[in-house]
Amino acid sequence: MIAVLAALLLILGGPWSALAGTTAPTLVTSWDFESDDGGFTSGGDLPQWQWGEPQVGPASAHSGNYVWGTALDDLYLRENENTLTLTALDLSAVDQPVLIIQSWLDLASGDSAHIELDDGTGFALATPVYGYDGIDSLVSSDDTWTPLYIDLGGLTDLSAVRLVLASAASRAYGWYIDDVELWSGDAVPPQVSQVDTVAEWTRFDQGPSITATIQDNRSLSGADLAWSLDPSTEGGTTDLSSGVASFTALGGGRFQTTLPAIPPGTLTWTIQADDGINSVIWPDKLGQQTTVYLPPPTTLLGPDSHWWGSTVPLSWTAPDSDETVVGYRVYRDDSMVAETTDTSIDAPAVGPTDSFSVTTLFDTSLGQLEGRAVGPVLVDVAVPALDSVDPLFAYQGDLVRVTVAGTSLLMDANTLQADALSLGSGILAEAVDVEHVDRAIFTVLVDPTAPIGTRDAVLSLDDQQVILEDAFSVQSGDDRPAVLSVAPSAEVQGATDTLTITLSTPPDGLPTLDLGQGIVVEDVSVDGSLITADIAVANDAALGARTVTVDDGLRILELTDGFTVRAWSQQINSTCACGVISGRGASGSRTLCWTLALGVLVLGRRRPPA
Repeated sequence: MIAVLAALLLILGGPWSALAGTTAPTLVTSWDFESDDGGFTSGGDLPQWQWGEPQVGPASAHSGNYVWGTALDDLYLRENENTLTLTALDLSAVDQPVLIIQSWLDLASGDSAHIELDDGTGFALATPVYGYDGIDSLVSSDDTWTPLYIDLGGLTDLSAVRLVLASAASRAYGWYIDDVELWSGDAVPPQVSQVDTVAEWTRFDQGPSITATIQDNRSLSGADLAWSLDPSTEGGTTDLSSGVASFTALGGGRFQTTLPAIPPGTLTWTIQADDGINSVIWPDKLGQQTTVYLPPPTTLLGPDSHWWGSTVPLSWTAPDSDETVVGYRVYRDDSMVAETTDTSIDAPAVGPTDSFSVTTLFDTSLGQLEGRAVGPVLVDVAVPALDSVDPLFAYQGDLVRVTVAGTSLLMDANTLQADALSLGSGILAEAVDVEHVDRAIFTVLVDPTAPIGTRDAVLSLDDQQVILEDAFSVQSGDDRPAVLSVAPSAEVQGATDTLTITLSTPPDGLPTLDLGQGIVVEDVSVDGSLITADIAVANDAALGARTVTVDDGLRILELTDGFTVRAWSQQINSTCACGVISGRGASGSRTLCWTLALGVLVLGRRRPPA
């Protein structure tokens, strides 16, 4: 950044031509105080000026190690006047003599640090080239070495110059000087002071205006402002931009320049003033900075306490700006998750602690720009999530139990309905059993014509929809497990028997069997695809065909009309269907048939029904 400004200043500085009546400066002599005290003399009421290495006050000399200062290792004395008179040196042959002194100052309130010159009538208060910053005194105490320019025109000897520190009732570190130079000619650069700096700028129809007092001891040749913008500090991604703006005179030594409209970023700028021989850059180190930005929304609000849900309600107040607001961007943990034109939103959450902030989009003369963010607002949020669906598939025509499990689902057995689960078209959840707030089992019927393929699982909880993508699929009903046969397929009222049920595939677990009301099933066992069970038919069991239901805990298989309950008379008639027995009369045949039927009935009642 500073290199960019330096290059700009070299360009705008150009080859200045000296103004008429001025002389290019020549160094006559100098004192750095490294080898000796330069012949300077300490005086006053109780002389305190000392030559040596400073132990207090400035952190170091301006150059080297040695300086002149008031009490190098202590505060200066109260109610005392101290003088430092410069060495004797004939000035009669020096054209336009100018003295430059590097000065470091720390004064207590009410004390004075000033210059006195002797024009042959005695020492009297003199004013440096650009005056004092206090009333007849230097007062600035900014812990920096500052050049002090003294015009020696009219003096015949350098010993007619002295520095005076006068103290009252307080004490401070005092006055230190280093690197004193005597020049011939115009050695005084222009001075830039009273700069009206702009710390922040939020307008985009134009850039900030900078006003300053710029003066020279002879005549000012030019003044410009060099600037460079780093947009990355305000989230911009464009490269650095830079430029130069010229000052316009306002009168009374005041100058002003207005920068063009620039995008958000950190604006670093310096002022260069030139008198045709000397130039000065203000400030002389890192440059002055102005932050250019668009304001954030205000008063970002979120839930007051722990929140449950997949979204978090946020609201804010529109920013105070002359620029046109076109929308807002919502960020969660520095990633944009939503855009809106409203001042509220239900922002997507992930938990367990989400950090939300909001920026504003503005329509400006530079195009659409994003402003600063308000926030963050931290929200402790429990986000409901579906973690698993089991089984992962079902067949067309299936009746299966689907277990859904997750985190922070907060399912309530008293309020959760079967239709809370959706597995897509052609699938109907008929019943639900909530085992735990985060686990429930849904009984699901898959239509024989349900579309084959993968679908999402959607669980509706209050006003929240929890989705697990690609969680379930429907496969062809041609491969659906089925009950192939039941043997025997019929029994009479009051009978007991052993059934063998043949499935197309082995069951998922030890199944339960249901043949309807009036039939008790016991001692179920499984051998591969064969299921064996003892049954007892009640004396008053309803007659007719029954649906055989096999439930292995996962899948419910049914065989319609798979078993029939008959009356005992039907069994007798069936037994006696032989009619007249060969070799017997009709009467004898009927008697023998009824006897055999009665035996069958007795044998059929080997175990009384429950």
